[in-house]
Amino acid sequence: MKKKDETNGDAPVAPDADGTEIITDAEAEGNWERPVAVEKDRNVRAWLVFLGLACLSVALWTPLRALYYKYGYKKAEVVVKRDADTFVAIAYYGVDATVSPGS
Repeated sequence: MKKKDETNGDAPVAPDADGTEIITDAEAEGNWERPVAVEKDRNVRAWLVFLGLACLSVALWTPLRALYYKYGYKKAEVVVKRDADTFVAIAYYGVDATVSPGS
């Protein structure tokens, strides 16, 4: 036999000596519910938001980096002195302005 603290209102049950109502097994059968499997928690929406933010950060990385390098670093003024009195020339044998036959 099972004891119940609150009345269900289905059938009149005489209270026990301590004030709780006694419910027989036959009465308890009507109140029984089949257990339901717990639905598995799926985080598809959270993963899609995470992947969207990751793709957005990768897509914005290149232009933001280019802007940072363009405005973040100042170009130094380079002064070029051209005071050499010699130069190096490379000459190839057979290089000519006329076209040779078969080339």
